[in-house]
Amino acid sequence: MNPQTRPPVLSTADIERIVHALSKRGGANVSIQDPRVSQVQMWIFGLVGAGIVGAALWVANSISDLKVVAERQTVLIEQLERRITRLEERRP
Repeated sequence: MNPQTRPPVLSTADIERIVHALSKRGGANVSIQDPRVSQVQMWIFGLVGAGIVGAALWVANSISDLKVVAERQTVLIEQLERRITRLEERRP
């Protein structure tokens, strides 16, 4: 069963001939775009991609903030332990 719903504009032989001619000139940059993908869909894909990148950056920033909080708590715990030790040493 053929998945195409309409005949292609260029035949396979035409495409091969064009690619062969371009490759003789030192290379080709072939970009094939599916006509079923509209500009609106491309914008949606871009926005979704930007959202994913933004979420990843937010998570990284949150992890960094949590590390700072953990370091501050560690320093606070050490200070409290030193105070408790000094108080315990004062006892007769």
